[in-house]
Amino acid sequence: MARIFPWSSAAILGAFLLVAGCSKTFENAATEVVDQSYPLDPTARLTIRNLNGSISIQGADTAELKLHAIKKAGSSAQLRNITINVAVETGSVSIATSVVPQTKRSPLGSIGTVDYELIVPRTARIARLDLEDGKVLVEGMGGDDVRANVVDGQLTLRNCCANLHLTLANGDLDLSFERCGPRPFFAEAQITHGSARVALPQDASIRARAQTMKGKVINEFTDIVNVNGRSLQKVDLSLGSNTRSELAIHVTTGDIRLVALKSNAVTASQTASVAGSE
Repeated sequence: MARIFPWSSAAILGAFLLVAGCSKTFENAATEVVDQSYPLDPTARLTIRNLNGSISIQGADTAELKLHAIKKAGSSAQLRNITINVAVETGSVSIATSVVPQTKRSPLGSIGTVDYELIVPRTARIARLDLEDGKVLVEGMGGDDVRANVVDGQLTLRNCCANLHLTLANGDLDLSFERCGPRPFFAEAQITHGSARVALPQDASIRARAQTMKGKVINEFTDIVNVNGRSLQKVDLSLGSNTRSELAIHVTTGDIRLVALKSNAVTASQTASVAGSE
């Protein structure tokens, strides 16, 4: 049986530096905090939905879920309208923010925010992560999947050596695969309006495809920066002699930057085929 925990309390003042300070500022703000832990299977399924604020998830060598959150609103009355609901089983956990607006026309940002910080088994599966407005940081995950969707804000993933499925309507994407090692993975990201930065080791073994419809692709892995006097809009890049991982980034309006992370020794051969805009 699932255990249901409705909380009208929230989080911890110390969150990751990336997500700190992303909440709206409220004059004479009211806050509530929560700090809870639950046993969790290492391959458990995690879903989390937040409206306004932040979500920070850290993968670790652990067999439990540690939850910290901070709820903030302009008044105690507004604070009571924000609820954190948690359902926990051994093999799954679901976390969701719900808000009862004081008036039908009250914008979410004027009502309050919730900032989450989670520590989970690094082999857990993030089956669904949704954030309407704010920042997301996911770090050190190596389970089967990481699925994340942000409407407005910033989406950052560091050393998540899993199959990534990412969507971002408006904002910036930052991906880094500095310590993924030999395990193969597939990553795909779709951005409507915004920019993407993808950092890969120079000695990685991966095929990276990047395309923007209205913008440019800046590729640090090749000296070619222009085709027929125009900025690149498509890059197909293969690193290493035996590519096992794949990365695909598509941006409708905005730029993509492929960053070459320095390594002590670059032993893998690099080949790149670059296609310009039509």
